[in-house]
Amino acid sequence: MILHLAEDEKFIDHVIDMFEETNPDGNIYFIKLEDNNCSLRYIKSKHKNIISDTITGDKYTNVIQKLNTYEAVILHFLSPYKQEIIKNAPKSIHFHWMCWGGDLYNCVPSLQKQLLIDKKDCQIKKNYKGIIGDIINSAFPNLWNRYYLKSKGIDQPKVIEHPNYYKELAERINTVSTVLPTEVDLIKKYLNKNIVYKPFKYVTLEGALLKSDSPICNENNFLVGNSAHKSSNHINAFKKIYTIRNDELVYAPLSYGDKINADKVTNAGIEMFGIGFRPIIDFMPMEEYTKILLKCGNVVINSNRQQAIGNIIIALWYGARVFLNKKNPTYHYFKSIGIKVYKVSKAGKYKNLMSFEELAGRNRPILKRLYSREKVVKETKELVKYLCNK
Repeated sequence: MILHLAEDEKFIDHVIDMFEETNPDGNIYFIKLEDNNCSLRYIKSKHKNIISDTITGDKYTNVIQKLNTYEAVILHFLSPYKQEIIKNAPKSIHFHWMCWGGDLYNCVPSLQKQLLIDKKDCQIKKNYKGIIGDIINSAFPNLWNRYYLKSKGIDQPKVIEHPNYYKELAERINTVSTVLPTEVDLIKKYLNKNIVYKPFKYVTLEGALLKSDSPICNENNFLVGNSAHKSSNHINAFKKIYTIRNDELVYAPLSYGDKINADKVTNAGIEMFGIGFRPIIDFMPMEEYTKILLKCGNVVINSNRQQAIGNIIIALWYGARVFLNKKNPTYHYFKSIGIKVYKVSKAGKYKNLMSFEELAGRNRPILKRLYSREKVVKETKELVKYLCNK
């Protein structure tokens, strides 16, 4: 039996689908709830082996007490409650880390510092008045940010005093799957040089409703980012689009992530683009969301780290011009395997770049080789076999 530890995230239905096909009824899925009044929002599966509870609940306690009976424990994103489990678990437990990207950067301060292009764009500013206010503003520029977030009940990032905290934590993890194969090099460099890489993908073409006869993009609208996380560097991207845009619409998916940043991004988008700005505030079913993506022939992912891989794959399949930050490992990985993507700096020339039809014709065969359901099931079978026969 394999234990999966996760939160209520939209990717977990795919996890259940893959692991039930390759290891039927051989999995327990523990989903952390924020409080006893919560119910699952994003996970739609009704599988009998889903256990949802708070980390103070009896069901959670029962799962953790049986930790040494599982063949492996899979950590879907290295969140704080999973870190506590690793720290207190017997050394005989085999931990497998499904690394999403954000958790890797949270573990490595030198990488985390690279996430924001312009930190000022992400601050919630308040200027204090008068002479004393001038002193506060200059000496403590982030004072209002900290006060405001605390007043809203939003936890600030935990300060880890022990400099080797995450390294020692990662050294307790035996195997890892990363979104891009190249990301394991960062884990080996900064956290655990002995960790073993095993492929797993959180997306399939079929799961994203992509077919060989799927339509091609039909409009030149822009889509910026994939969530409300600050690492999307929305406002920096907006500034670039503002100088090149004609009357195209600008969409920004903001339905999950940092809600305060979502408000800031929405206000900035309306200020820059007026009625041409279309924030996506509410979570949408895949069918509705893909209709919007078909209208967006220009997709700008301005993050310095890997994120939005699902959005990128869908956009590429539809023939969109995908513009990635040159520091983003996704840009370099996709270029290395022959997928046509562009640097964000090329967005100003979007009308003179390859057509939607040309891009789809070039990129679809490569995407099919990597992200078909057949390929992902095969990789999942190999992962299950390894975890259950190590």
